[in-house]
Amino acid sequence: HGFARPLNFFGYLDADGMRLLEQRMEAAQGSNHTFLLNHYPVSTMLYGRHRRAFADMVRGVSVFLCGHLHQLAAGIGAQLQAYKPREGYWELELGDMKEHAVYRVYAVDHDLVSFVDVTLPLPAVPLPNPDLLAARVPSAIPHPPVVLVTNPKDARYLLPRHEPLHRMLTSSHIRLLVWADRPLASVALAIDGVPHPHAAEYRGHETGGSSADLVKTPLWVAPWNASQYNDGRVHWLEATATDADRKTTTTRLPFHFSSTPIPLDNDARGGWIMRQDFAAIFRTSAVASYLLMAVFLLIVPRLWANHLPAAD
Repeated sequence: HGFARPLNFFGYLDADGMRLLEQRMEAAQGSNHTFLLNHYPVSTMLYGRHRRAFADMVRGVSVFLCGHLHQLAAGIGAQLQAYKPREGYWELELGDMKEHAVYRVYAVDHDLVSFVDVTLPLPAVPLPNPDLLAARVPSAIPHPPVVLVTNPKDARYLLPRHEPLHRMLTSSHIRLLVWADRPLASVALAIDGVPHPHAAEYRGHETGGSSADLVKTPLWVAPWNASQYNDGRVHWLEATATDADRKTTTTRLPFHFSSTPIPLDNDARGGWIMRQDFAAIFRTSAVASYLLMAVFLLIVPRLWANHLPAAD
């Protein structure tokens, strides 16, 4: 079958794909949020002929989810994420399960979009591929709690064009989702390092009759006075969940009540990659290389010949 890398670096959305994308984006008009999933990041895409440009068609998108690069290597792609202010969406690449054992959980709470990336607690990442004849898949991997704060929202990932951000300031409770494979012993909150005066309480519910059909909404809430933190500064919320086996997960996020996202400052971890147009860069590089080669092979020998001393 041949090798894939680096021949598969670019993805291609042909003319039929562009028409299909336009149709689906038109069908999604009027939605509170539109999530667009694609294997390739925008920075490594090529497009077929169409009456509208890709950037124009995705102006209604809230989140563009992609993979392909999967954190690259040596930390260069540890955080391949970028906000596209012209189109108004977040492009969020995700590391793969095979090499990095990473998965992502999304939640939409009162039209505020939040997510958390979780790494499976494996003894080694990537986990060596066992002998297929001796492979034994465990029934479950012991997992610490997964914590996703949905209100207030992480100020680094605000969507000013799509989210009703004012709802955070008028909210009555801090809200978070906590998944755990064992009963939770505690869910503790702190803001700016100060323990929150109100304990988090479970307000979730379960639906479904049998265990196979059981669906849990693992909602925890704590009352708060949001206006107390409406002072123009960035505050930090810390949530710690501990289960009955003493497995603990702590998550920290910044929040404020402005509509301007806090800069990620992730250029050293791959942010700059997501803002590039590598197809245009490669085209320009190819033309420049051709011209330099032409200068070297055609002009330099002529100049050299003109400066040689004439033979007697």
